[in-house]
Amino acid sequence: MAILVTRPKADAEATANRLRRLGLDTVLSPVIEIVPLHVDWPDAPPDALIATSAYALSCALPESWVGLPLFAVGERSASAYAGPVIIGGGNGRDLLELIRASQLRRFVYLAGRARKHTIEAGFEAGQLRIIETYDAQAATSLTPEAESALEQGRIRAVLHYSRRSCEIFLKRAQERALALPPRHLCLSPDVAEPLKMIGLHPEIAATPHEKALLALI
Repeated sequence: MAILVTRPKADAEATANRLRRLGLDTVLSPVIEIVPLHVDWPDAPPDALIATSAYALSCALPESWVGLPLFAVGERSASAYAGPVIIGGGNGRDLLELIRASQLRRFVYLAGRARKHTIEAGFEAGQLRIIETYDAQAATSLTPEAESALEQGRIRAVLHYSRRSCEIFLKRAQERALALPPRHLCLSPDVAEPLKMIGLHPEIAATPHEKALLALI
C-alpha cells in the first residue's frame, strides 16, 4: 500500500523522500504546476512585503527591495526569504492581525494568480499593491501510475496540502470514475472542506505543518 502525494513536482519529490525514509511507498501525481510570471516592479519599494506561499518568493526582487520586512503566513512561506520575517499563525486572518499591529502603511502582496482574497479584503484603498509572481496551473489528469494505483486499490491515503489541490484531485478522480482511497490527510480544516462536502471524513493535522501532517500516517 502506498501514499499518494499530489503537491507540485519539486515539493512532491521532497515529501516522497521523507516518506521513503519512514519506510513508506509513495506514488506521485502533481495536480498543480507552478509557472513563474513576468513582473513589472514599481520604482518605489513598499514598507513591507506579504506572502502566503513560498512560490511567490521564487522571483528575483529588485535590489532596493532586498531586506524589506516580510509578513509570511507560515514558516514554509518564509523559507526562501533572507530578510527579516514576521510569521503568522498559518492563516490569512492571523497574518492580517500582525500586519495591522505593525503600524506600517504601504505593502506589496506577492501572490499567485489563483488565490483566496482574504489578504486584499483586509486593506483600505491605497495601502496594498498586489503583484502576481506565479500561476498555479491545474493538471489535466492524474499520472498513469496514480490512476493505476487507485484502480487497483493500492493507495492507502492521499496527502492534501491546499484546498485548491484537493479540489483538483477530486475532479480528476471523478472524471476517470476512480474509487477514492479510505484515508485523506489534510494540512488544515480549510483544506479538508472539499472532502467534507462530498461526505468523506478527512483527518486534519494538529498544526498546519508537514511534520504534523505526516504524523497522521
